[in-house]
Amino acid sequence: MQSLTSHELIFGALGLVAYSFFAYLDFRLGNDVVSSISYISILGFGLLARSRRLTVLLGLLGIVATIIGYYLIPADIQDITVTNRQLVVIAIMTITITSHIYMTKQQEFDDRLYRIAVTDELTGIANRRALMQEFEKRISEAMRYNTSFSILLFDLDNFKIINDEYGHLTGDGILVKITRVCARWLRATDIMGRYGGEEFMVLCPNTSLEGAKALAERIRLAVEESDFTVYGKNIKMTISLGVTELSNHMDNPSTKLNEIELSHDMFDAADSAMYRAKRTGRNCVVAFEPGPDSHQQKSV
Repeated sequence: MQSLTSHELIFGALGLVAYSFFAYLDFRLGNDVVSSISYISILGFGLLARSRRLTVLLGLLGIVATIIGYYLIPADIQDITVTNRQLVVIAIMTITITSHIYMTKQQEFDDRLYRIAVTDELTGIANRRALMQEFEKRISEAMRYNTSFSILLFDLDNFKIINDEYGHLTGDGILVKITRVCARWLRATDIMGRYGGEEFMVLCPNTSLEGAKALAERIRLAVEESDFTVYGKNIKMTISLGVTELSNHMDNPSTKLNEIELSHDMFDAADSAMYRAKRTGRNCVVAFEPGPDSHQQKSV
């Protein structure tokens, strides 16, 4: 069960105060036909909080108080107010049920919009916006808990030739299949996203540079050994990968970078390593390793 949100705590507290006040008036003025109607209004606090569970809770409290109030009024006037209280119970139940249905539908709609906003339409993985948000979040977690964190950046080799020779629909099919091949080698904690075009990134929490290089090599080999059959065409593909680790970008004590700056720095390093892989023959892994003369080292 999810913990209470700040809105639920605030409006829940206000609803309980209003409930207590209305119950006091109802129990003291039980012969007043209007006293129990006020319980209907406390449902508004659940609606303001946009909380289904708070609305249901306040509705149940209103029903209970309405029924208790009936038994506390003098017996000689119970027949006069029973219809009124029955109508109040029906009104509370109706508003609670319809509000719950409405908020459920609204939540489903919001969830669909969110998935559209963070998902790449073609491949079904994280899009650039979601990827960069998660990137900064993972950097923050790694810094807070002093854990390792690495990223892989890879690009499909000669993909423009594929598009020109076989068409963009075939190219799109290859992107989808490449995504599936790579995803088989990822852990549950790894996050893969499409940065743009034929360029992809993998976020690897709790992974050292050596571990990231090993993962990159497994992905590279899996793609190289796969046959991509799209629209009846059998095509062989390779990828070039750049790898870097967070610790390589935090060694300079004179410059303290925040999460956004570190994400940019790591991306630039991985991007530079990836293009070095392309310049040195493609279909290989190059890791960013800071040193006195060179910032990249090609993996063996």
